[in-house]
Amino acid sequence: MNRMTEVGLTPHQVFQQALAHQNAGELDRAEHLYGFLLECFPDNPDVNHNMGMIQALKGRPARALPYLKLAVAAGPDNVEYGLSLAGVLIQMGYMDDALEMARGMQAAIGGDSRLLDLIRRNESRPWFPVLQGVHAPERQAYMSALVHMQRRGQGPIRILEVGSFMGASLMTWATAVERLTDRPAEICCIDPWDGGDLGQYDYGGSIGQYLEDGTAHRVFRNTLKFIPDRVVVTEMRGQSQEMLPTLAGRRFDLIYLDGCHLHPEVLCDLQACDGVLAEGGVICGDDLELQLHQVDGALALANARKDSVGCPGGDGIFHPGVTLGVGRFFGPVSVYRGFWAMRKAAGGYEQVSMAGAVGMIPYHWPEEFHDMVRRNIGADGLLAGLL
Repeated sequence: MNRMTEVGLTPHQVFQQALAHQNAGELDRAEHLYGFLLECFPDNPDVNHNMGMIQALKGRPARALPYLKLAVAAGPDNVEYGLSLAGVLIQMGYMDDALEMARGMQAAIGGDSRLLDLIRRNESRPWFPVLQGVHAPERQAYMSALVHMQRRGQGPIRILEVGSFMGASLMTWATAVERLTDRPAEICCIDPWDGGDLGQYDYGGSIGQYLEDGTAHRVFRNTLKFIPDRVVVTEMRGQSQEMLPTLAGRRFDLIYLDGCHLHPEVLCDLQACDGVLAEGGVICGDDLELQLHQVDGALALANARKDSVGCPGGDGIFHPGVTLGVGRFFGPVSVYRGFWAMRKAAGGYEQVSMAGAVGMIPYHWPEEFHDMVRRNIGADGLLAGLL
């Protein structure tokens, strides 16, 4: 209080200055002033709430939680506090805690449409703070078409996924089984979920926080609640080079690779997966923007330890490790807007035609991607239909 008096400002005036900086996007200045206020008024709900929101806006959700929890404790009937806390809890994958808090506040205050909407929305569908492959969501439709091509077999469809992250691709596989076939399925998911290998990536910061603080795994576990009943999911937590050998003797109908994108790791994963892919089964993967015969092999090899680099000519990016691994193992492959697939035959591998197959829009993705999928799949003209 004395420090504020010395500069001729009341606490209210300091708060208003902090709020003005916050609204102007001047987060460092706002954070400094809110910190100043909290030294004098550590339990003030408005200051704690706003300091929590500053932390969230600066990409520090774990730091935001204590402030927001204090705000809700001091103002249990304030819906804005509750919505802010729920949002950060959801962002960090604590879905059960967010829903419990929202339901408790809803019961206490007698009903609020914003709380009801939050509860209903997150009880009915999975939510992903990060979606891999947002630049090419139509790949999800081609993934689902591979499931449709398995519809006439006997017994469960056996799917192996290497690199599950938050479970969005798992949801695509499982929903495709439910909507496009009459068969059950068994899906095995391999991922370390710990960020231990992020040091080898040049982009680690973009997803690193979700792995290192456990968010990715918590979101994945929440996704499991929305998996159809006739789909059984097995979680295998570890690096692919550790987990794949433990599958010796098993056979899968579909194998999807979207784990490490570096060379030679991609090639090693392909070699290991070859041993567990059933004859007639399909192995596929993401992020093959350029095939090896389409790029200077020396350029790809020089960038083999980078996740992605600019395409020659400057039009988009490609993943050198995927280009090298797929090219060296198969040669040219069938590829659909960066999603590649090959079928295992008696004499080796053959390319996959999706003529006659039906794909599915990833309805668990935000709606803004749905029209993009419809438009691009329609332009390609490679599927018989799209649900």
